Amino acid sequence: MQTPVLILFLSLTFLMATPSPVITSVRAVAQSGNTTWSPYGPYSRNLLISFYSDFQAMFNAFTSGKIDITDWPVQPGDLQAFSGNPDYFLTSPEGQFGLFHLNINQNGNFLGIVQQQSRSTVAASVKNTASAANTCLTGFARLIVNLHNQELPGKPLILDPLNNVVASSTSGTFSVADSGAATPTGQYIIPSSTNCIPQNPSYTLSSTVYGGATTISVASSGGAPTTFTVDFNVNWNSVTSLTSSPAGVQINRAISHLVDAKSFVNENTLGGQADNPHFWSAPAQGYNNVCDNPIGGSSGITKICQTNLNEDCTGSNPSNAVNPHPWVASCAPASPYDLSSQSLSASTNWWGAQGASLGIDKGYPSTLDLRAACDHFVLAGLTVVDFTPTVQDPNGCGQVATALTGTTAPSGQYAHLSNNGAQVVVLPRTDPPRRDFGTIVADGLNALFGTPNNANNPNNPLGQRGCTVNYVGPSSPGVCAWQAYTITQIFDQVFSNNLGAGANDWKIYTGGNTLGTLGDDTYFEFNTVDNGSLCAGVFSTYQLDYTNYCNPVYDTWTRAGEFAPDLNLAGQLFKRGFLQEYRDAFNVPVFSRVQQFVALNSWNFQPGTKSSLVAQLGAGFQISYWSLLNMRCNPSFTPTLVQNACGGRVNGLIRRGFSQDVHKLSPFQAQSVWEFEVLLQVYDTMLAPNPLTGGASNQLVDWMTTSHTSAFSPSETSCIGTNCVAGTTTELWHLRNDLRWHDGVPVTADDVAYTILAYRDVPSANLGTNVAAVSSAIAISSTTIQVKIQHQSPFFETEIGGLPIIPKHLWAPVCGSPPSPASLCGSPSFDPMAAGLYVGSGPWVCKNINTGAIGGSCTQNADNSIGTQDVTLSGRVLLTANMNYMRGPTTLQGSSLQKSSWGDKNDDGVINLLDIADAALHFGRTDPYWDHPLFGTSPGIVDIGEIATIAMYFDHGITKPYAPSALTGLDPRVDPFRADLTSQGGPIMYYQGGLRSGTGQLNVQLDALTGTPSPTAFSAVLNTDSGTLVGTTTGTAGSTASLVTLPFSGISPGTYQLRLIFSGAQPYMTVMLVLT
Repeated sequence: MQTPVLILFLSLTFLMATPSPVITSVRAVAQSGNTTWSPYGPYSRNLLISFYSDFQAMFNAFTSGKIDITDWPVQPGDLQAFSGNPDYFLTSPEGQFGLFHLNINQNGNFLGIVQQQSRSTVAASVKNTASAANTCLTGFARLIVNLHNQELPGKPLILDPLNNVVASSTSGTFSVADSGAATPTGQYIIPSSTNCIPQNPSYTLSSTVYGGATTISVASSGGAPTTFTVDFNVNWNSVTSLTSSPAGVQINRAISHLVDAKSFVNENTLGGQADNPHFWSAPAQGYNNVCDNPIGGSSGITKICQTNLNEDCTGSNPSNAVNPHPWVASCAPASPYDLSSQSLSASTNWWGAQGASLGIDKGYPSTLDLRAACDHFVLAGLTVVDFTPTVQDPNGCGQVATALTGTTAPSGQYAHLSNNGAQVVVLPRTDPPRRDFGTIVADGLNALFGTPNNANNPNNPLGQRGCTVNYVGPSSPGVCAWQAYTITQIFDQVFSNNLGAGANDWKIYTGGNTLGTLGDDTYFEFNTVDNGSLCAGVFSTYQLDYTNYCNPVYDTWTRAGEFAPDLNLAGQLFKRGFLQEYRDAFNVPVFSRVQQFVALNSWNFQPGTKSSLVAQLGAGFQISYWSLLNMRCNPSFTPTLVQNACGGRVNGLIRRGFSQDVHKLSPFQAQSVWEFEVLLQVYDTMLAPNPLTGGASNQLVDWMTTSHTSAFSPSETSCIGTNCVAGTTTELWHLRNDLRWHDGVPVTADDVAYTILAYRDVPSANLGTNVAAVSSAIAISSTTIQVKIQHQSPFFETEIGGLPIIPKHLWAPVCGSPPSPASLCGSPSFDPMAAGLYVGSGPWVCKNINTGAIGGSCTQNADNSIGTQDVTLSGRVLLTANMNYMRGPTTLQGSSLQKSSWGDKNDDGVINLLDIADAALHFGRTDPYWDHPLFGTSPGIVDIGEIATIAMYFDHGITKPYAPSALTGLDPRVDPFRADLTSQGGPIMYYQGGLRSGTGQLNVQLDALTGTPSPTAFSAVLNTDSGTLVGTTTGTAGSTASLVTLPFSGISPGTYQLRLIFSGAQPYMTVMLVLT
């Protein structure tokens, strides 16, 4: 599954008020409400990621006790068994922010039919200028603009209520909507019908949606008040050199008819736990009313309005020259290009032998849809052979469909389409439902083109014998044997226009994407800005627009949405893009899961409020960043089988299962959700999302930053090379001062600026679009970065804040300074893991498995030898907790987390003036809280050591810019060193710390924040880091009534685990001590 990095982030849902689909769950050890989360970690010490290269193999490993947390939704066939097992924790059913679809490569040709054609444009211009006197003051004028689209026949007026025309000059910038408002006329009156603008001989005219700009004089002799009227001719806002050909669109629509997506959601591999979106958006994103006329239209979530669905069989589609299916008596498609949804299995078709061998029980096309597919192929220029023309069936497609109906094959030659002696490369994935819908389409193509059941048909003419579908590629013509693939097996073939046989080495792929919560994924995935230079964009080995869809209309809508001033307008424009996608049918959405995930119940604290397993909104455990950060073993749970204990009974170990391999772990080449999971454990981002929120309610926490701001200036010009535009967003990012790379070097603003420019200029295959509009990124101090971005967008905050930051001191020698596409970073063969460059600032550290050197390689092959970034079956990735992380490890004494948590005495999420003032009030005096044994220099009083510690972390916080109570689903224990024991009859206790003296005496100090503690009610157990018992102790009275001391003797330097106990119950806190 391919994904942008913002899978951790957003993706638009001002529409999120509509709930996700929910399916009633069977009885289970089930999630009870939201899982909680904590903004710090890791809790555990070691992370082992094991590779199984197959979904079922991964689940088999889980049921064998080899995995703690899975990476893929539970298969329908496993739900009943999993839900009845008390050792398993099963998440609640939830609509996923993900989508599975049929990608149709638009480059090249389909059986000899060219799918794209050249696009030519002329520069935007002003014509037919007229002037007339008006009532403005001298030196002022009014400008009336009639806006035309010169790429359409006849240059019609543009009637668009979402567009503004902008006139800018040294006299000011003026932006106005169509004068007809909701009923547009194509005329724009600047600034209005009653007001005026300063005259200037050089106004630049542009529009917010369409492409092109030109300069016009708005000045009259002597400054006489004048109204100027002009025709402004613009283009679609796209730089693509290609566009969809009419024949190419017909090919796409034909293929769309070959899978009954509506019934496929009930196929046995999905079991009804899915929905069928009509366009490239998950139902959980909440889009509806995707219609030509949204006001009058009505549709369900991610559905196309029926009037638009009917375009396929009424001839009303704007791109239909004729009605493609005049024989249809009653036109009411059940879903896009699905005339009749009949839940047909492979075994109902004599040509479905391959699907029958896989047990596919739904999703095969009806006779009507087979004929409709044939109609579209004929309109594209392909021909039917071996048929007899009739009045009712002039093109022969009726006879083709009839021959393919039923379980009995024709006795001889049957009417079929000619494949022109060519083949189509189809690449199904191994995930069972993706495998199955890819097989359905492949079976249909082979049948329609006279080569049924993946084999030579001896009844066909010599030119037709041989399968139409090739499951390998053009390098192996004639290969008929069915195959399915893991992501790494087809990675270069599908996701690169420059590797393998080039851009035309596949035609149909069963794609999948993890989406964010907002909807701007549609811009990143199919806008030609990231086409890798085939039709637009800069050269890139890999590209997000791997379908090579190049369409200026789609580009216009999605670009305007991406750079809209607010989420509401962005959503309206994205819906136009969805409708264009439906009409061009280059991508066929098939299903979006209603998913449940499984992990070992040993890690679960529900129904309590402690964070551990975190089911991320719309992603469950597929995105595991928060789970891996928060997972801690529940000491109160005893599994029924020993194999289901935390970490396989290895203390502090998390075992993560990967069902697919990784191929590229460089931030410049990574594409899949599995690759980004490894990457984001090591490389931190400036912002982190609340895993339980999304859309307009998305909560972003300052993670590496103390604060950040953004401001837009419509008059400021910014340039990328020679491309200069008016309208610039300025972002300021203020870094925390306790950030360190894993090698100990401080993280600075220069690292962040370098990262941004490197992703833009190399560019990064997945992250390049995030920063494509960045005109500059500079460090204005060691902790402050200024980023200038062309235009404005509601997505800039997350696109910049979500970038994994890389260390300049390690990557500049590889990427160049300034970064260059000719550098090693731009090479798909460059392996940062093997080069030892896997050094980040994130919660997990990559150490060389042989030498322990920071930076890797931390991968291991099946034979236990050291690995590379290519990790496959039985391989492993081994990561260790970052002991110098600014937010952890959670239980480590003396960490930045302990210092900042202690400094935030009132637990409001930030060290502020209230905390400074409170500590200063006690300066030079005794105070059991502020007199800290670890941070002070003079025991017994609050001294400069404590004050300096608090001052260092001033304005730092773990929940900024939110108060903890404002964050959805936050574990109420904001400070991990504070324990509320009131429910057990005790006080609220605070862990201060333990110091070892030169004689080996260890004294651990606790402070009661409420009440007076009974020292003997407290006890502690001290173990070595490997779990060997060192000693136990009982509390004694401290120097004040609120203090409790826990003494140990004979303690040597080393790493220990201290378990704190109250009244003989389970440990209420475990602390890691690194004693010298």
